[in-house]
Amino acid sequence: MAAGDDGRRKSWTAGDYILAALGGCVAATAIVIIVFSPGRIIFSITHASHKKLADGDVNLRLTIIANNTSHRAKVRFLSFSVVLINSSSSNGPYTTDAPVVDPTFPSPNATYLLEPTTMSITASVHLVAGDILSYFTGQRLESDSAGFTVVLRSQVRFWIGKARTKIFDVRVSCPGVKFVQDRHKSRAQEPVQCYG
Repeated sequence: MAAGDDGRRKSWTAGDYILAALGGCVAATAIVIIVFSPGRIIFSITHASHKKLADGDVNLRLTIIANNTSHRAKVRFLSFSVVLINSSSSNGPYTTDAPVVDPTFPSPNATYLLEPTTMSITASVHLVAGDILSYFTGQRLESDSAGFTVVLRSQVRFWIGKARTKIFDVRVSCPGVKFVQDRHKSRAQEPVQCYG
C-alpha cells in the first residue's frame, strides 16, 4: 500500500499554512490593484489667444481640455489652478496665475467627470500695461516665438463603482503654448499636449 493511502488525511504543516497565506495575499493585492488603481486624466490646451486693449493692457485666455480616459472610473476635481510661465520650461522664474473663468469650478458639490468623457475649462489673466507686462510677455506673443509654458495643478479623487480612492495631486506642464491675436481666435490651433 502506498504511503498516505491508508485512509488518513494528511495534516497541514506550518509551511503549507504560510504558502496558503502568501497565495491569499497575492490574490488580494491583485484585486486591489485592478479595482482601486485610479483612472487616467489627459490634459491639453486646445485654444490660447490674447487681446490688446485700448489702454495697453493685455488679456490672455486659454481653453483646457480634461479627458477622463478610464472606462470604469469617474473623477471629481477638488482644486484646480493654472499658472503661466514666460519660459519654454516649467522651471522659468517669472510666473503669473490665470484664474479659472467659472467661479463655481471646482465645487465641493460638483458632478463627476464620467467615464470616458471630456470637460472644457477656461482660464484667463489680465496683464496691466507697463514694464511688468512687457517684461513678462517679452516677444512671446509673437507668432514665431517659443510661447509660454502652462502648468496645471489639481487635486482629484476617483470613484470606481461605489469605492472612492484617496486624493491624488496632479501636476502637468504644457510647453510651447502660443497665444494668437484675438482677431484670429477662430483659426484652428494645434492642441498642445500636457505632460506630468
